Amino acid sequence: MLFVRKANEVLNFTVQVQETGEILDYQIEDLLVNQNRNLCLGFLVSEGGRYQQNQCILPLEAVVTLSKGVVITQSEQDLIPRCQGYKLPQSGKRGIFLKGDRILTTDGQNLGTIVDFYFDPQTGVIEGYEVAGGLFTNARIRYSFVPKPTIIEVGAEVMVVPPETIEQMEETCPPHPYSAASLTHVTLPLPAQKDFIMGKIAQTPVISPEGETLVQTGQEINSACIERVHKSGQLYDLYQAVGGNPIGQMGEKIVSAIAPSNPNNLNAAQGRRAYDMVRGEDGVIIVAQGQIVDQTAIQQSITYHKQKELLQSVHLLPRQPEHHTQSLWEQIRAKAKHCPHPEPDQRIQQALGRPVTRVICDRRGNIILDIGDLITHRAVEQARKADVLDRLLSATYQDQPNLKASSRSRS
Repeated sequence: MLFVRKANEVLNFTVQVQETGEILDYQIEDLLVNQNRNLCLGFLVSEGGRYQQNQCILPLEAVVTLSKGVVITQSEQDLIPRCQGYKLPQSGKRGIFLKGDRILTTDGQNLGTIVDFYFDPQTGVIEGYEVAGGLFTNARIRYSFVPKPTIIEVGAEVMVVPPETIEQMEETCPPHPYSAASLTHVTLPLPAQKDFIMGKIAQTPVISPEGETLVQTGQEINSACIERVHKSGQLYDLYQAVGGNPIGQMGEKIVSAIAPSNPNNLNAAQGRRAYDMVRGEDGVIIVAQGQIVDQTAIQQSITYHKQKELLQSVHLLPRQPEHHTQSLWEQIRAKAKHCPHPEPDQRIQQALGRPVTRVICDRRGNIILDIGDLITHRAVEQARKADVLDRLLSATYQDQPNLKASSRSRS
């Protein structure tokens, strides 16, 4: 996988003309893709921002570069009115309609549901898909990565790929004898971990391998909590969650022996899954979350001097945690985030439980509620964070539902 961009991250980029340096009143609203060919064809841009009527298509071949929140094109004449899109050599659909599609193999294996995709801004090739759930889901990683598959068939809300795609998603190497986890466990005995954890505030949640939340963010740790987490085998995760530094002086010496000072040591990362994204300069993506590291990724990490980040991503090198010593006020603020919100205003109370009459999306185009979905506390909170709460409330269905008619139709 070469240097790529993530589709969601280029939304709202402003269009700039290379010839004059002028910044146009157009922003990227969506990407246009040919799903059968795994190809990004260009961008749908809107004048005055998202959801405006004046829309144009910016073909990918007219794009000079994507950089720091702007998409640079050679000339304003490169913008094609959307109504003239039929003049383009290839037709495509909006990228937002890929989200929610499932990727299945021909033998019925579910690889996950598409959340986003990675594309090469120079060639338009879609290098892979970010998926939720599916065969490779686990509590340690939020999303999986499906590398550029050979698409056999594209159906309604489903993409069918060959079974060989699974082999490209599997790790191909045994655990490293000097993994980050083994080093940090050796340098800090269990009693010392427990002593450090007691009374601290969790900075991140602790989740069991089965997906159960053992400790929530902002929770104060007591002895009962420590024993419960210890029995589940997650004590070290709890130690890190409260800000523990697992790297002692001896650990630093051992880590330096396997660290990327010797380029050959990077080969230990090959065939391993990246648990965190690794970026180069200007936001380009070297390794995607969930991707299996190959030689190309290793070479890219060397080019961008990101060897340490690559080893940390595959858990061969511990991350140096941030200093989490908290004042009393900081601890109170962390707890306050998880306290119940104040009673909602009257409009929200009236809207809860009612359906919406149009699609409600956040600023990146992610669907919060589809037409007919019921308004919930979670949807209200998502809309509030995305600054689209007024739009959600104005789309509330106001009439009383005809329950009698609904019951007759079911009978």
